[in-house]
Amino acid sequence: MAYFDCAATTKPTEQVIKDIETGMRDYWYNPSSTSEESRKVKLQIEHARKQVADFINCKTEEIIFTSGATESNNLAIKGTYDNLDFFGLFCSKIEHPSVYNTVKNINIDFGYGDNNLPVTTGGQIELDELNKKLYDNKLLGSSKLHPLICISYVNNEIGSIQNICEISKLVHQYNGYLLVDATQAIEYKDIDVQGMGIDMLSASFHKFGGVRGCGFLYIKEGINLYPQITGGHQENNLRAGTEPSYLITAMGNRLEEIKKTKDLRMKIINEINWSIKKKLGLIDGNKIIEGIRQNGENCSPHIISLTIPNIPAQELITLMDLDGVIVSAGSACSSGENVPSRVLKAIGLTDDEARSTIRISFDEYTTEKDVENLIESLVKNVKILKELHMDDKK
Repeated sequence: MAYFDCAATTKPTEQVIKDIETGMRDYWYNPSSTSEESRKVKLQIEHARKQVADFINCKTEEIIFTSGATESNNLAIKGTYDNLDFFGLFCSKIEHPSVYNTVKNINIDFGYGDNNLPVTTGGQIELDELNKKLYDNKLLGSSKLHPLICISYVNNEIGSIQNICEISKLVHQYNGYLLVDATQAIEYKDIDVQGMGIDMLSASFHKFGGVRGCGFLYIKEGINLYPQITGGHQENNLRAGTEPSYLITAMGNRLEEIKKTKDLRMKIINEINWSIKKKLGLIDGNKIIEGIRQNGENCSPHIISLTIPNIPAQELITLMDLDGVIVSAGSACSSGENVPSRVLKAIGLTDDEARSTIRISFDEYTTEKDVENLIESLVKNVKILKELHMDDKK
């Protein structure tokens, strides 16, 4: 099998599996209990909290463990908006559903109208429009209130990278707070929340060689959130429920490994990206598939969004799956919807173009043989579908 859907989820590394097995076998005690064994588990959680904090350059007490980025984003957004010090909630038109739909629903409930930020055809936030939105919001509210702006560092469908430092400067000019969804960026971008001016940051373990059910939220000291899951005292009273210590421990260790191996991993990822685009003729212009083009500008190398005119993406994905090659049509969280991707439409694609777009995503474990299988299956099945749909038109 050639797996090219790493933006949806990644295969757990062998070390992650080993760490989880060890935790489940030897450190299964409740960290909130008072026994010696429970205290050992609690210490492991706190060690992992320090590993996460060191990875993004923050204080250990600013890290909250959650079930993943969706919960983290909901806690950051809803927890903020339950606080009366906030006024104005914004996100871009290409955000992940966990941000986009949460912001949309709150804005509907409060009658704020359309606070979605447009992007360029390359998938970049339009800073002038953000400035205008924040200025208008200031006139409506009070200079003492804080607007919240929610942005993905790397887009999960096309891979476009946002200029977080510039966005942060603009947001803070208006006394605002910036939430960054870093789920697709953890393995591929340097993250320094202090240096970049990030106020909150979310991530999911299963997107960087881990497993589902674990993630974290960074909350800058001084920001007060209201908990969305109530019960016990865990996670500084912000997220009730017994912590999955073995997942948290494995995540901390994985982040430490990512930091140590960054240069080698990025070399491999860039080589895979170049190989795919070279074989498709996207680099020299000698395209082996008529009309194929890549979407997005300034993109993370692990995501390649390709539009192939007049080739239905869902049919292509199904045929490639039969060849043992796994790609996707976009966000796994939206794949069940039979509508064109709003992300692709936001960057200017038509409905037909959006329905003819696939996403190829990979990690450092992708091999050159996987790339060869990808190209072979893609070319073969595009030809089959062209012939099939030409016959349908006759």
